[in-house]
Amino acid sequence: MFQYPVGRIVESERIAGFLRAVESWPAALVLDGEAGIGKSTVWEAGLQRAREAGMHVLSARAWGAESVRAWATVAELLADVTPDIVAELPEVQRGAVTGLLMRDRLDEPADQAPVANSQVLAAAMLSIIDALEQSAPVLIAIDDLQWLDPSSQAVIGFVARRVRRRTALLLTHRTDADAGHASTAWLHLDSVNGIQRMQLHPLTLGGLHEVIAQRLGRSFPRPTVVRIADVSGGNPFYALELARALGNQPLRSDTELPTSLAELVRLRVGALSDEVRAVLLVTASTSDPTVEMISAAMGASVERTVELLESSEGAGVVTVIGNRVRFNHPLLARGVYTDAEPRQRRQVHRRLADLVAETELRARHLALAATTADPVTLAALDQAAAVARHRGAPAEAAELLELAIGLGADSAQRRIQAADNHIRAGDTGTASSILAPAIERSAPGVTRSVAYLLRSAVLIHTQGYLRGIDDLQSALADASGDAMLTAFVRTMLAFAQVRADLYDEATANAREALAEAERLGVDQLISSALAVNAWIDCLCGRDYDRAAMRRALELEAVELDAPVTLSAGAINAVLLIWTGEVEDAAVQLQAVRDRLLDRGADTEMLWVSLNAVMLGILRGDYAAAAADARDTVERAERLGGAHVMSIALTMRGAVAAYTGDDEAARTDLRTALELANSCRSPYADLASALLAFLEVSVGAYEAALDTLEPMLRVFDTVPGAEFASKGYLPDAVEALVAVGRWEQAEPLAAALEDTGRRFHRPWQLAVGARCRSMVLLAAGKVVEAEAAAAEAMRHHQRLAMPFERARTQLVCAQIQRRRRRRRAAEAQFAEALGTFERLGAALWARRAEAGAGPVGVDADAGRALTGTERRIAELAASGLTNREMAAELYVSPKTVEAHLTQVYRKLGIRSRAELGRVMGRSAR
Repeated sequence: MFQYPVGRIVESERIAGFLRAVESWPAALVLDGEAGIGKSTVWEAGLQRAREAGMHVLSARAWGAESVRAWATVAELLADVTPDIVAELPEVQRGAVTGLLMRDRLDEPADQAPVANSQVLAAAMLSIIDALEQSAPVLIAIDDLQWLDPSSQAVIGFVARRVRRRTALLLTHRTDADAGHASTAWLHLDSVNGIQRMQLHPLTLGGLHEVIAQRLGRSFPRPTVVRIADVSGGNPFYALELARALGNQPLRSDTELPTSLAELVRLRVGALSDEVRAVLLVTASTSDPTVEMISAAMGASVERTVELLESSEGAGVVTVIGNRVRFNHPLLARGVYTDAEPRQRRQVHRRLADLVAETELRARHLALAATTADPVTLAALDQAAAVARHRGAPAEAAELLELAIGLGADSAQRRIQAADNHIRAGDTGTASSILAPAIERSAPGVTRSVAYLLRSAVLIHTQGYLRGIDDLQSALADASGDAMLTAFVRTMLAFAQVRADLYDEATANAREALAEAERLGVDQLISSALAVNAWIDCLCGRDYDRAAMRRALELEAVELDAPVTLSAGAINAVLLIWTGEVEDAAVQLQAVRDRLLDRGADTEMLWVSLNAVMLGILRGDYAAAAADARDTVERAERLGGAHVMSIALTMRGAVAAYTGDDEAARTDLRTALELANSCRSPYADLASALLAFLEVSVGAYEAALDTLEPMLRVFDTVPGAEFASKGYLPDAVEALVAVGRWEQAEPLAAALEDTGRRFHRPWQLAVGARCRSMVLLAAGKVVEAEAAAAEAMRHHQRLAMPFERARTQLVCAQIQRRRRRRRAAEAQFAEALGTFERLGAALWARRAEAGAGPVGVDADAGRALTGTERRIAELAASGLTNREMAAELYVSPKTVEAHLTQVYRKLGIRSRAELGRVMGRSAR
């Protein structure tokens, strides 16, 4: 049904040109093609050319290292690195690299094994590449990318997305219809032309996810989609059949293929003899099959084993290269395995358990050979799960623990460990289902408290803070006998409660958590409690204690792997953003970013990336904000859940709104708002505020007020006028003034100025004075308005927010026009225009440009047109339709219609004929 194009050999001259280009930009060349067309030969030629050119070469062959042999390809790449470079790495990274290269240490007890994960190794590789690039370009070369193990893929994908200069990837990829294939959706480079490839591939992971969602009307957790992709080889037909058969069950190693796919496999292998199928079963049962291993498991000679394998090779089932044996498509391996009798599979695994030495492989084989929970198998599984967790392979650790549970060794502790690993792997649905029995069967106490705590993290992640609060309160009740756990849970509960607008409860819990932490005398616990108290004080409209925040930073144990949401450094960075100290915030946030990167905490980088978006916007660095927004969406898609996706789309929509991409902003922000409302996320207000900002940007003030109406309705019930809770106020004031409701805008402006004066907030003082100026101008008090605008500009001098300053300059220019100071007005418009153009704020640049023209149709404040309204009025008067005007101005027809409604109201007219006469008089 699906035909895949055949690849072609890449000429060596093409490689030479590719390698030369590495000097100026990061690049990747993927050599796609079917078996036997010479990919590996070209790959070797590329390595030779790179070495002749003096490049640093890190090369590896991805020979079948599957999930239970994590890091195989990364270890081979790092083996080419000189010891002196490894010695210069940060301690955590150096330990991870050293531990990986000394593989015999991986079987040590969990408390002695080197702690590593994909993020740490990825951070280490980036550090190594940075060091190598100082002397020459770097080539990362991997042969047969389709066999890359998931853990190595995570590391290499991380590195590929973040290299900045003079680094190239040379990859071969087998994509013929009968060969193994793995999605390359994880491979990204910043350069537009960074990746060169020769042919189309089967669907990517994201493509498969979209196809499954569209055809079946449901989504699967990312780990499940990854496994579907692995088994289907990216073939959408195979993937849909697998997804239909799964229902709500996870895809396990023994999950049977649906009938349609099983028949396809049987057509290929059904004609083979029983002896050949027995050899294939052994091959399908091990992660890294070799001729010698298969021979030993079969109890046959190597010669006979080779003879049997060659029979299946001739049938197009496997390929033998050297002593390595590979199925030509993962679907064939899965079909051979699941089609065998359970008794046959157990016998094979029993033999293989005696042949392998690696802890995880042996434990897996023992478990798959067992029918009861014997102590030897359980001990092996527990040890293997600990090793997998320390090696940063949580999905594999969870599966090993679930094998133990499936054998009858079902305990609350194993379920908690398995759930924790599933959460780290991004499979929150499975984590929740595993935790439910642990909670139901456990007696009140510490164990059940931890289970509730874990489930609260799942609920907050997927359904928002309110759903998670119930479990946190249950965790708090069960933790009463453990003072440290009680203080930790109470701190988490306070953080969640304030995000759910439960201000009094959050304050009480935060104060109690701090008191308990002080009694215990645990520095990290005190640091987190102090930071969360400052966070809550700010959101509750109180000034936070700067001295206490400094103490929190001093006590923070940055070397510990504490949640970023309880990190004093991370919370301080966000507080600095909220209080308008954006330059200091940038320094603090970069320190948090560096710290997380050094220890490879990639998942927790979501906190950094989403806050970095707003910081970039406020500082006027829209390019950085856009990059962080892409990063936020990428991480959210990887993690899943309505809450986190609402955050990510809000951030991406924010960048689109400020850069003037009207359509993209509306799409993202409306979707974000829908998701946020579905889980009662606090980011619903931010998405609404940004939609209102977009409407103000295009002059659709009634639409802006409609969007803001729910927040304005509860204005008095939300304490304070902080940026985090009431950042929408400047847009609300401008919209109210524009539609003639300036009396309603007055208390909003007063609230901003009051907060600014009481807490010395530069943002509130600057925008508050600007808002007061607009209200005074609308009331006809031009002199007072001019004084307020001048005061706003003085406050802007200590506020590093160029967009806000330029926006205030537009108000200053309008005041100068009202006072008939044409040159002064045009100078202000021109300066604001220059700032908006430099920032890339297209909609506001058009407003500034339109404002620099004639004074306006009517000098009366209540009827004066904005720049955008005047432009639309002129176009309408010239005879253009709404759709034609929308195309001219790069906005939607509905936006044009909203503007025309405002124009008619302000000018006191009802038709385009009247508009033509009015605009004609204005032109004279």
